[in-house]
Amino acid sequence: MPCIKNVINKQTINFSQVQFYRNKITHLKESLKQNYYRSKFENCRNYVKKTWNVINEIISTKTKKSKISAETYNTDLANQTHCEELNKHFSKIGKNISSKIDPPPATLNDFLIESFPNLCTFPPTSADAIRQIIA
Repeated sequence: MPCIKNVINKQTINFSQVQFYRNKITHLKESLKQNYYRSKFENCRNYVKKTWNVINEIISTKTKKSKISAETYNTDLANQTHCEELNKHFSKIGKNISSKIDPPPATLNDFLIESFPNLCTFPPTSADAIRQIIA
């Protein structure tokens, strides 16, 4: 087998050989990884806690805690003031736009054929009346 240095030189690149060696290296790495973890599992065969530690190592469930530097904190404060300015701007937009809109020529009541003044009103009630209904 030719050496990888002979495969890749400055003037010509044989891509098929480069691909062959790349695939070979990838396959070897995967095979070594499988053998490594297989031996770790065999070493902790009767120990549940050690087995779970190996499983967690494989799937990497632990997240690293990020450290906030003073520079990041100052940037966050600058972003907060920027956010407050944006909030003020966008909270005024609705009022400004609604003041530019002309009122509608007709209201909902203009389209109703009959008058329904008590459609959504409830008669007044007392606490005693509610207690009688519940009891």
